[in-house]
This record gives sequence, structure tokens and C-alpha cells, in this order.
Amino acid sequence: MISANNVTLRVGKKALFEDVNIKFTEGNCYGLIGANGAGKSTFLKILSGQLEPTNGEVAITPGQRLSFLQQDHFKYDEYTVLDTVIMGNKRLYDIMKEKDAIYMKEEFTDEDGIKAAELEGEFATMNGWEAESDAENLLNGLGIETDLHYKTMKDLLGPQKVKVLLAQALFGNPDILLLDEPTNHLDLDAIAWLEEFLINFENTVIVVSHDRYFLNKVCTQIADIDYGKIQLYAGNYDFWFESSQLLVKQMKEANKKKEEKIKELQDFISRFSANASKSKQATSRKKALEKIQLDDIKPSSRKYPYIDFRPNREIGNDVLQVEGLTKTVDGVKILDNLSFTLGREDKVAFVGSNEQAITMLFKILTGEEEPDSGYYKWGVTTTQAYFPKDNTAEFDCDLTIADWLTQYSEIKDATYVRGFLGRMLFAGEDGVAAVSIIMYLQFLCIGIYFGFSMGLSTPLGYAYGDRNFSVCRVLEKYAYRFFAIAPIILYGCTYLLAPIGVCFFASPGSTVFDMAVSGLRLYGLGFLFSGINIFAAIRMMTYGKGYISGMITFLRSFALLLLFLTVLPRFLELNGIWLAVPAAEILTLIVALWTLRKKTVV
Repeated sequence: MISANNVTLRVGKKALFEDVNIKFTEGNCYGLIGANGAGKSTFLKILSGQLEPTNGEVAITPGQRLSFLQQDHFKYDEYTVLDTVIMGNKRLYDIMKEKDAIYMKEEFTDEDGIKAAELEGEFATMNGWEAESDAENLLNGLGIETDLHYKTMKDLLGPQKVKVLLAQALFGNPDILLLDEPTNHLDLDAIAWLEEFLINFENTVIVVSHDRYFLNKVCTQIADIDYGKIQLYAGNYDFWFESSQLLVKQMKEANKKKEEKIKELQDFISRFSANASKSKQATSRKKALEKIQLDDIKPSSRKYPYIDFRPNREIGNDVLQVEGLTKTVDGVKILDNLSFTLGREDKVAFVGSNEQAITMLFKILTGEEEPDSGYYKWGVTTTQAYFPKDNTAEFDCDLTIADWLTQYSEIKDATYVRGFLGRMLFAGEDGVAAVSIIMYLQFLCIGIYFGFSMGLSTPLGYAYGDRNFSVCRVLEKYAYRFFAIAPIILYGCTYLLAPIGVCFFASPGSTVFDMAVSGLRLYGLGFLFSGINIFAAIRMMTYGKGYISGMITFLRSFALLLLFLTVLPRFLELNGIWLAVPAAEILTLIVALWTLRKKTVV
């Protein structure tokens, strides 16, 4: 059993979860549902211990093992497929490796023998002798052939890696199983196998999925995330949907009856309140009116896209005719004499293990590829649209979303295009543009700041090198004023004025707004530290061994800053950019003070 007790998670000022209390028991499969951005994956991370909540705690029955589906597809690239699966039970894997290390020793001591015996006992208790066969069964069930079991993960394709990581999560019969979008990149056979596995799984399962048919098949209960709360419903997804709709309908009907009763009482009171003979009845009805309270019906925060296909004209009976299509790629024939005909009311799904063949067929039908033989013919009255598997090339441009979509719109009006984006649930704010503009401004400030500092530091160093103390003291006075006061002012401005400035690019309270404000404040903190660092470098130039030592120190600090600006964001993505300047400045401050400690002050 696993439970969340008074769990609260805040992201900035926004509470993603607020005092959540929920218990997940054995023998049930819970489907975690909610709108995009409601926090489904985040809640799984809290349950798995990957993310610490702001308040509250997660409790697991002592002795039970929790397993979750890894999302990093490159984490195990250097391990074999079989080892990766067995890592699903970390303790078992550690015992296997420790045993192997002991038996590999050239000099086997009595202590090694005792330790090996203890490990063998624990290994047997955990069914370690069946570990490899169990792992192979999982892999075979998911469609990973035996000849791939001893290959390294880096040699596998993306969909194959997903299957291996799924097998890892399922390995060893965990007591608590957390699955975040387990059906992504799985073929139909693998999904069917996973459904049967979870149906027969006797422990606790919590799964996040957008596949309603998968949820209907495996779930015994539904946990709905809405307005920062989680509500449990018995049954699968369809039962939750019907029951939630019925509940809202019942509450509306109850409120309608209450409103009719309220109106009836109000009419009686207004008619007879001044009548002495009816005054007691009017008073009684006033009391009854005060007791009637309408049920608070809070509509769901879910938003559904508005999709409306309206063809310019009705299509004819002839939609698509394919005759004898054949295509060979790299010497392998992937389409062989393919023929079929589609009518106006046909809806067709192409399935199969050879995804390349399906993709190639679509590319031929859209004119991107030419067949080796055969032909196809679209109906005269038809138009075609294609959603490719890999759409990276479509977005290889610097256009905004609205401008990019305008290219494909028959109506080039910007208002129409933005309205279409709104119906597809794209927010009115352009978050990417907002973040980009803010980042450009930040880097511009950094460039100006460090350019000025280098321009001031160099002549100061030369002046002290030439023993021209009068010039030095004038330059040092201005440097002290600039580097001691300017960073504090800059930090104060970014802290106080950042929310006002960001409002021009993003709506207050949005994710983009919170991220941009925190980023600006961290950059301001970077300016504050940089002033201390640069002033320390100037002092080293002036009171140390001449300008050369000082310039070396300053250039070292500048190089460290550039290092953090380029390397750190690659590991932390966008957050790394926000943290780059403060982190670099803290490090360079330590370097500057350490160097200053070794100088002789006059």
C-alpha cells in the first residue's frame, strides 16, 4: 500500500496540489487522469520519491518494493539489455554483481566465503536463479527477440528501448508499480500483452495514460486530478465519465428544484409580509428560505479542442484507388504489389510490425516518394492532408506559431489563424517568444556589463604597472563606485521591476511568467556577485604583482562564466540558463578570494 498524506506542491506561487490525501491499496489498478498540465506525471514523481513535495509525506508499507517506468532512454546505454531489465530489482542486481566480484578474486579468504554464503542465501530467497529467465520472458512478451538480449542498450532503436525500460519496471513482481504513459511507442501486440499482464497483476498499479481504451481494459479505479485535488472513483474510465456526468446532471436538477422553491417562497413573502394575518406564515417561510442552499457546482477545468471538418464540397464516390504499388528500399522490398480501393465512407487503420512500410506508403500517397511500379489515383473532388511520424523538418524555421500556420491556411487573416489556434487550446500568450526576448535582454546586459569591466580593468592594471599612482587612484575610485553600487541597483531593479516587465510578454500567474521572473531575479543575483568578483580582480591588479596577475585572474573568471553559460544549460535545459550566471559567479568569487589571499597588500 502507498498513500499520500496532506501532500502539497507549489511551483512559484501556484499550488499544483493542495493537501492531497489519498490511499492506493493492493489488488487495484488506478488510472490517474486529468487535463494537460494538471500534474499527473508530477504526482507519480512525488510517489516514487523523485520529487519532494512542499508539504506532506508519502508513506509506503514497510518491506514493500516500489518500481516505476524510467523516462530517460539513454540512462542505460552502456549496459546490456538483460542487465538493464534485472536492474528493476536493484538489490538483486547488486547481489549478483557482488557475488561475481567475490568469485573473481584470485585469493579467496574465509571472510569472502562467509560473505558469499550470505549473498547466496539472500539471492535464493529473492528467486535470483530465475532472474534471467524471468527477464527474458518479459522481453519476449514485449517483442524483444532473444538475439537482442545480450546487446547493449545503445545498439537498440528508440521503440525497443521503451520496451526494455517497461520490462525493467515490471521485473521482479514489485509491490507497487508506477507507469507513466506505458503505451507510448508500443505496437498493438505489445499493448495487448501489457494489458493482460496488468489484469493478472495482483499488487498495486498506478498508471497515467491518454489511451482511454487501455484505461478501460486494465483499471479498477480512476483517480481524477482537478483543481489541485484528487478524487477516487470506482470502475474504469467509461464508468468514471458516465458517473461524473450523471452527478453533475443530478446536482443541476436538484438546484433547479431548489431555485423553484426559493422563487415560490420569495413570492409568498413579498405578497403577505405586510399582512397581519399571514405574518406568522411569512416569518416561517423566511426561515425556510434561509435554510435552502444551492449546491456549488464547480465545472471541470478540462478544456476540449474544437475540431470541425467542413469540406468545401461533398466528395464523390471515388476517393482513392491503389493498384500494384511496389517499393524497394536498400535492397529490401517493403511494398509488394499493394492494391486496394477506398470509398467515401471508409475509415481505414494501417497496422503491422513493419512501420517503415506504412510510412513509405503514406509518403507515396502524398507525393513525397515515387513507387518502383504501380500507381495510385485520388478522387477528383478530394483534398489531402498528411501528419507525418517525424515532423521535425516542418518546424525547421524561425517563424512564430501563428505565422507558421498561416502558410497552410486558405484564409491568410491573422485573426482567423489565431482563432483556429485558440480552438485547438493554444494559449493566447506566445511563451516561446516571451522567453526568447527576455533571454536576449539578459545576455545584452551581461555583454555590456562585462565589456565595461574589461575596458576599465585593463588601463587600471597598466597604470599600476607603470607606477602612475595618480591615474590609478582616480580609476580605482570610479571602479569602486561602479562595482560596489551598480550591481546592487541592478539586482534591486530586476527583483522589483521584473514582474512588471514580464507582464508585457506573459500573463501573470502563468508558467512562463513565473519562470521568466525567477530567471530575471537570478540574473540580478549574478550581477551582484559579478561586481564583487570584478572588484576583487581589480584589487589584485592594483596591490598585487602588477597588471599581468590581475588580468589573468579576471580572464579566468570570464572564462568560467562562459563555461557555465555553454555547458550548464545542456544538462539542465532552460533552468540551466537561469542558474548559469549566479553559479558561475559564486565559483569565480571563490577563485578570486583564494588568489587574493596569496597577494601582498601594500
